[in-house]
Amino acid sequence: MTFDSWPPLIIHLAEETGTLYELERYVLGIAARNAGVLRGVCGRQLKTCVNITATTFCEETFEQFLRELFEKEEIKPGDLWLELTEQKAFVFDHATEQKSRRIRAMGFPLVIDDFSMGHTSLKYLQRNEFDMVKLDGSLVREINGNSRCNDIVGSIVSLSGTLNFIVMGECVETKEEQLSLEQLGCVHYQGYLYSPAVPFEEFLELLRVSRISG
Repeated sequence: MTFDSWPPLIIHLAEETGTLYELERYVLGIAARNAGVLRGVCGRQLKTCVNITATTFCEETFEQFLRELFEKEEIKPGDLWLELTEQKAFVFDHATEQKSRRIRAMGFPLVIDDFSMGHTSLKYLQRNEFDMVKLDGSLVREINGNSRCNDIVGSIVSLSGTLNFIVMGECVETKEEQLSLEQLGCVHYQGYLYSPAVPFEEFLELLRVSRISG
């Protein structure tokens, strides 16, 4: 079993045991506490994306939990971005739309993960409730060998300008991929070209070194 397979397995097990909501609140709590630490090390705000499932987003008490998180941890608007994963289809009805607006007004921008795959589709952008879409890694990996991937990414970037959302390329592993995305107008990236996933303390050290050298 590879490390990449752990998160989906953990989520599946948490769903089976009825502990998914508890697990995701725990992760959000850690991210909220770390936000102040990151601000202290960098001297400015760093945006942290935290994965949540549609199941958690639709929980009745989730909105109140976020309010209490703001009060308890003293985080600032924009510290935490809620990144919706696609284990289950996200039903975007009127109630969900209103809830999304309230959560964004609280200071939690919303992100679509793995855009173009699974249940994700353009219908999520109809009501303009998302602040960022993350391109599915398969689009990025094939951007230099598949002209259709190139066209799809270009179209999404074009939409971002008119619908006012940020586009981020995931799984960027080579400079060639980054340059191709840049040429299409995508200027936000994450992936092994910059760093693999690292423990929080190691990440803090990377930030400290970066500040000293920069």
